[in-house]
Amino acid sequence: MKISAFSCNGIASKTTWRLFGLTLLMLFAGTASAAIGIDQTVSKDQGTSSTTVATAAFSTTSGNELLLAFVSADAPSSGTNTTVTGVAGAGLIWVLVQRTNTQLGTAEIWRAFAPSPLTNATVTATLSRSTVSSMTVMSFTGVDTTGTSGSGAIGAKGTGNSSRGAPTASLVTTRANSLVIGVGDDWDSAISRTPGSNQTVVHQDFSPTQDTYWVQRQNSTTPLSGTSVTINDTAPTGDRYNLSIVEVLVSSNQTPTPDLTVTKSHSGNFVQGQTGANYAITVTNSGGAATSGTVTVTDTLPASLTPTAISGTNWNCTLATLTCTRSDALAAATSYPAITLTVNVASNAPSSVTNTATVSGGGETNTSNDAANNVTTINVIAPPDLTVIKSHSGNFVQGQTGATYTITVT
Repeated sequence: MKISAFSCNGIASKTTWRLFGLTLLMLFAGTASAAIGIDQTVSKDQGTSSTTVATAAFSTTSGNELLLAFVSADAPSSGTNTTVTGVAGAGLIWVLVQRTNTQLGTAEIWRAFAPSPLTNATVTATLSRSTVSSMTVMSFTGVDTTGTSGSGAIGAKGTGNSSRGAPTASLVTTRANSLVIGVGDDWDSAISRTPGSNQTVVHQDFSPTQDTYWVQRQNSTTPLSGTSVTINDTAPTGDRYNLSIVEVLVSSNQTPTPDLTVTKSHSGNFVQGQTGANYAITVTNSGGAATSGTVTVTDTLPASLTPTAISGTNWNCTLATLTCTRSDALAAATSYPAITLTVNVASNAPSSVTNTATVSGGGETNTSNDAANNVTTINVIAPPDLTVIKSHSGNFVQGQTGATYTITVT
């Protein structure tokens, strides 16, 4: 931009300077970063061999959303590796973003852009062979809308693979407040991922062929451009893997807003009749601006879990309603101290229960990502089963006294 020099003398000059300053203010305000929001997430695990994998129908809440399809698939132990030959659906044009299939199997990311809200849309990926696979489709709001088929919302890409090691891939961000997400396949084992710090497993599938297909993301956006960001797992460490990652770019012409997300976790399995089992609830500001006003977290327990305590540093918690609040501002890309929820497990609890936490307030406008479900496995204790054995020694005799029986309960 070229600025002409002019005199500062007189009323006209003062007016000109005021108008110039206002123009700069509007210019800089117009280039403020927006907040990326996750609108929809839908997954399909194709457990029988097929040349296609298709999602259930889903609908989006707004226009100008980026859609990413994360596809993982199996491959034979020899011969040509598997690829995704195309993605179709929702009446959109889909384009390959990143493919990693150096090791057996494939992990791929495809993109599309929906200028209008989608209603009952489905997405189908076609594979180069009939095999098992998994696909997760996510839609994003607040992204860069330039380019074609979502190209303007795609920043850096990364890839990683190894014949034996902990999954990892890195990229360097190209814009502030971008979000990094990845997809992987583990050809060796059907085993749960342990994500690296500040990351969440969006979906994972343990296939009948003993593979693992998973999608993983950073918990929050990365505040600065030029930052090295890694998607990684600390376990397993001995399997071969393919991993593809991508940077989703925030819009460059919207006002930044806070965007609260919540994660919920626990350690290990619970046991029927257990007391003092704990959940951890963490609230993160995934948006581009600090929160303002009251932030409220509410937990909803299944009937087989009874709360006994709920607390967190600087949280105001009420056990009766399982609600915690606070009003201090949470900066972008940071998290509040975790809330600890302690529960007792019923003696007749089912083998699996789902616990849900929600967050609200803080001045956010995107409420589509305000809930987190935590599936908890409960080890079932077999009920007691008493048996009785009765015995005697030798034969009894008519008129005998003091004959005895032995009765044993086991």
